[in-house]
Amino acid sequence: MNIDKKMAQKILPHRKSNSHKGTFGTVLIIGGSRNMPGAPCIAALGAIKSGAGLVKIAFPDTIYCAVTAHLSDCVYLPLYTNENGMISSRYFSVLTEEMNKASSIIIGCGMGVCPDTELIVEYVIENTCCTVILDADALNCVAKNPNILTKSKSGLILTPHPGEMARLFKKETEFINENRQSVSLSFAEKYGVTLLLKGQNTVIANKDGDIRINTTGNSGLAKGGSGDLLSGIIGALAANTNAFDAASLGAYLHGLAGDFAIKNHTQYSLTQAICADYLGEAFKSLIE
Repeated sequence: MNIDKKMAQKILPHRKSNSHKGTFGTVLIIGGSRNMPGAPCIAALGAIKSGAGLVKIAFPDTIYCAVTAHLSDCVYLPLYTNENGMISSRYFSVLTEEMNKASSIIIGCGMGVCPDTELIVEYVIENTCCTVILDADALNCVAKNPNILTKSKSGLILTPHPGEMARLFKKETEFINENRQSVSLSFAEKYGVTLLLKGQNTVIANKDGDIRINTTGNSGLAKGGSGDLLSGIIGALAANTNAFDAASLGAYLHGLAGDFAIKNHTQYSLTQAICADYLGEAFKSLIE
């Protein structure tokens, strides 16, 4: 089933007038590393512009200046950094406290892969009760042992591109691209997750055997950081609706914002910051 405007309007979470920031949930983003400080910032931007009541960002303390220079609307949670410039697993207490307060969690954006981050991803999967969005390096951590997904107490949303899906599914990327729907459905049913396979006509499948196909978006989104922005959008929506609808609507709005943006900026010059600026227009098109 294609995701069209009518479906998007139907699954868009309603915002009551008598509300406060707690009404719309807290999104916790865990990510970033010395080499990729911008990734969690882009995810945070997506969450902020997609209706989250509060956005918190947990990152290695050595990138504090880079993160705070780009974000002013978040709560900062700097964590210990290991020798690889990634988040250390020395102290789970801080993360545990914030996980318990979160309405949704995004993990993996720019996080890097090492024994510490593998432990953190596993810990979040096993100990979180809200929806968790696994992206980027969280997927690469899981690819070593996908069975960890079955230990989740919550709804999981995985957002791989074809290369990451190939590692998760233990097949070549060419096979993934030739069998996008069947691969997505098979994986979602086997591990009990919502699977969003990125690319042209993004596929969203769930554990119940449902599939949705997104038809918005353009080649301007085929740039680094696009997946981070998408994760942020989905994270905000997942704080207010179920995993399957959040992933479906997130893909639709992300692509639609890109479609609006290229009218003024072209597919060549589109950036994630520009795309984020058009999220308001994308949402507006659904509520007019």
